[in-house]
Amino acid sequence: MPEYKDDKLFTALLRNNADEITRLKAQGVKLSPIVIYSLSTDKNKVTPSREEWDLITLIQFNFCAKMQGADEKDFIDTARRFRKELGAPIIYFKSIFKSGVPKHINSASFLKCVVECFDTMQINKKKLMQSFIDSDGTDLLEVCINGGWLSQPKKRDELTEYAAVSKRPECTSFLLDFKNRTADLPAERAKAEKKEERELNAAPDSVTAMKRLWGFKKQENGSLSITGYKGERTEVSVPERIGKNIVTAVDEGAFCPFARRATSEAARIRESITKITLPDTIAHIGKGAFWNCKSLLSVNIPKGVERICENTFAECHKLEKITVPVGVRVIERRGFYSCDMLKFIELPEGVESVGDLAFALCIGLITIVLPSTVKSIGDNILGMGSKRGSFVGAVVAEGSYAEKYCERNNIPFSHKLTKITRGSNSEEYCKNRNIPYIYEESKNR
Repeated sequence: MPEYKDDKLFTALLRNNADEITRLKAQGVKLSPIVIYSLSTDKNKVTPSREEWDLITLIQFNFCAKMQGADEKDFIDTARRFRKELGAPIIYFKSIFKSGVPKHINSASFLKCVVECFDTMQINKKKLMQSFIDSDGTDLLEVCINGGWLSQPKKRDELTEYAAVSKRPECTSFLLDFKNRTADLPAERAKAEKKEERELNAAPDSVTAMKRLWGFKKQENGSLSITGYKGERTEVSVPERIGKNIVTAVDEGAFCPFARRATSEAARIRESITKITLPDTIAHIGKGAFWNCKSLLSVNIPKGVERICENTFAECHKLEKITVPVGVRVIERRGFYSCDMLKFIELPEGVESVGDLAFALCIGLITIVLPSTVKSIGDNILGMGSKRGSFVGAVVAEGSYAEKYCERNNIPFSHKLTKITRGSNSEEYCKNRNIPYIYEESKNR
């Protein structure tokens, strides 16, 4: 294992060499700022240069490798010595045990060391405490309580309920006793009633009410970005404002069923959404915002949006029609990938760039309009779409970049869009001669 030898105290602590540690400390030797930066949550003691990042990585690697191979006693001794010298909690507990929770964790003394020495923000405390209940570890639960892991009444009650449902009477009794000894039950009840009253009286667009339906975050300019949908409706309207703040963005993966933080229930609901209405205040829609919304039939793009990001509408298999407004300048790669039912798409004047595979696997596509302003078109934007029987052709401006693109890629094109009646002789005529067309809207509509 490589060593960082420029910091003698770090090396001595890493080796758990008590005599060397005592000798160095007697000489007034302390950990260097770069070691403190590398291992602790105290980031204010040094600002590393670009050249120092390799050294930081080496320090972190040495520490994690040492702790991964340590037995319980060695782990505890080393951790406590480092914690004392750092003057702040050690980070990287999660990195040390990437392959899983260590066997030592079922020891109360080991867990106490973890709580005292490490930044436990990285630990999934709920899951860990549930595993302690499964093994009837009341001694481990006591360490968690002393570490403040159950200071919130909601978490305490949820864990107590888990113990009861799991039929662990010893742990249930232990947690109930903890509640009776420490909880101010009248104050908790009053607080819960006040919260419930506040929610009942909240205005529909208040922060309190909206938190039940939406995940959102404040941006640097003070406006809000929607990060996720938490409701149960299949027809959804994104709010124009939440409290006093205007909603101006839909974040990456906000409606995507397989977004990183989406629960299985949220994924099921998102897959069943049929309509999404966005307010005119929206100016940005992030990557994959509606990716894989399989049931989505209708969604609008507000006029302030300038970019259709990567995978924004990818695999919206039932989306038949969408209007790209004037103002959009860029369609990124896979923007409308695999929208099976999309039949007609018109990119307005002003669009300058269309990315790779933007409309690939849109197997129902009949016609696409490419404006004269397009200066860049990526590879295979239609995928196999232009080779399928449903595709008639593109509409391009004469002498434009789009026309040359179609010529190079053997995509049929025309300079004029023909309107026809569905099922008429004109439809068959256009199909046979690769003349781009769209259907006239019914007069009865």
